[in-house]
Amino acid sequence: MNLPELKSLLEKYYNGESSPEDQERIIELLADSNLPKEYFPDREIFNYLDAGKSIPEPDSTFEGRIMERLDRLDNVRSKSALRRRLYAIGSAAAAVLILITTYLFISVNNPVEDTFDDPMIAYNEARRLLHEVSANLNRGCKEMANLAYLNKAVTSLGTMGEQGKRAGQELSSLKYLERGIEFSGLVGNAKEK
Repeated sequence: MNLPELKSLLEKYYNGESSPEDQERIIELLADSNLPKEYFPDREIFNYLDAGKSIPEPDSTFEGRIMERLDRLDNVRSKSALRRRLYAIGSAAAAVLILITTYLFISVNNPVEDTFDDPMIAYNEARRLLHEVSANLNRGCKEMANLAYLNKAVTSLGTMGEQGKRAGQELSSLKYLERGIEFSGLVGNAKEK
């Protein structure tokens, strides 16, 4: 192992003053099995550079093939851009068509004039309709009030052992529904009626 020669050749290499023959000699010296550990990084660098020499040069058609692929990619992109524009235009046209149809439907089916000539008749009709809506809501709330009984059943299931615990866990999600109903005031209204 000729360490002084290796040091001087590496110094020339890193200063940019080495010839291709010097670089070949460096590769030979770094391939020695008795190489000190401090030169292992240099060995890896030169092994990498030496491996790069085996990469073949591209043939004369290489550039043409790349340009052909890029042209195909541009064509695909332009087609997809055109397709997106057509979808956007079609969506806008559909939205305008829906708005025009809705306007025409509403203006034909709902005349502008009032349906009641007497304001007292209109007031009584509105009041009747609101009472009907209220009655329907209260009827639905009565059924929801029964959920409070489920909560009592869940708490009593807790004393039944392991099976009761599992059933209680599955039914405990109904507490959230009951709280929501109580929060909205529907349970209180249903209990009063």
